[in-house]
Amino acid sequence: MRILIDKIPTEGMTLQADIPPDNFPGLRDISVGTEARFTAPVRINLLAMRAGSFVSVTGTLEASVGLACSRCLREFSTRLRPAFEAFYTDRQEPVTPAAVDEEETGLDPETIGLFYFKGKEIDLSTAIEEHLILALPIKPLCEDDCKGLCPRCGANRNTTVCDCDNDNLDPRFAVLKKLKKP
Repeated sequence: MRILIDKIPTEGMTLQADIPPDNFPGLRDISVGTEARFTAPVRINLLAMRAGSFVSVTGTLEASVGLACSRCLREFSTRLRPAFEAFYTDRQEPVTPAAVDEEETGLDPETIGLFYFKGKEIDLSTAIEEHLILALPIKPLCEDDCKGLCPRCGANRNTTVCDCDNDNLDPRFAVLKKLKKP
C-alpha cells in the first residue's frame, strides 16, 4: 500500500482497503513456515496527516489468523486488531525531539517510530507487516483455561479424562515427598 505525499490534503486522508495476506511477503512466509496462517484479507483503516516534511499515519489493522493452541495443539481462529502508528519524513539528517538527548536516553529516530522515505510516495507494506507480526500471540491459547495434553498418554484434557497417574514425580524430586508437612 502506497501513499502519494502530494495527494494528502491539509485535513488528512483516510486510507481504507482489504488486501489479501499473500500481497505481504512477510505474512506469506509466516503462513507457510509456522502454525500461524492468515486466513482473510487484511482490513486497513488509516488516517494520513501531513505537516511540512513529516507524515503521520495512524489507525487500525484487522486480520484473521489460524493458530495452533500451545497447550492442546487444537487449531483455532482469532482476530488480530493492532493499533497502527508510524511517522515518516523525507529529511536526511537525523531528527530527534529537542527535549530528548539521544546520548542520555538511547533513543534514536527508529526507536521513536520515525522512518525515512525518498521520492514522492511512502510504502506502508513493511510497517503493516511488522504491526501484524508483532500482534501475533507468543503463546496462543484456544481458551484461557485450556487444560492441555496429558503428559503420559497425550489425551486432550479438555475433551477426555484419562486414567493416567500424573502424581508420579520426577525421580530427582522424589526425596522431597518424604519431607513432613507441618
